[in-house]
Amino acid sequence: MQENPGIIAGMAEMAKIVTFLLVAYKVGVRDLGALMALRAASLSTRAMTLAQTALNLAMSLNPVGLVIMGVAALIAIGYELYTH
Repeated sequence: MQENPGIIAGMAEMAKIVTFLLVAYKVGVRDLGALMALRAASLSTRAMTLAQTALNLAMSLNPVGLVIMGVAALIAIGYELYTH
């Protein structure tokens, strides 16, 4: 070892580089997992929004719902006419 101090220094430098690359890999893998989770959450939110929109459409086309909306509209119109 005393005969080749350059080899020891080179090995130490290589150990630093390998350590840096391992840390960078772990950070990259963690960030990739977070990105995939965000994409899955976004897709899930879009699916839930679509399902809610479909439910709202079905409820608004329901005859009972139409009657209730009509009665509520008549009450609102009567209230506005009475107060003004």
